[in-house]
Amino acid sequence: MLPPQPSPVGFEHLSDGLGIGVASPRLTWTLLAGTGRQVSYELELERRGGIRRTGRVGDLQQEQVPGRPG
Repeated sequence: MLPPQPSPVGFEHLSDGLGIGVASPRLTWTLLAGTGRQVSYELELERRGGIRRTGRVGDLQQEQVPGRPG
């Protein structure tokens, strides 16, 4: 079995997060068929001020995940 491969990330049910007007958009993704299962996730956000990461979050959630890395 292949390692889990996420689909492209959705932002507030949209495919592109640019200009959605939400400071902390909720994120959604699915795992591609036949690529294993999710046991945790880690978000990474890159901005002009640097990179912020959530760290590994032990959660199965894939829909409407708060997108505000710590």
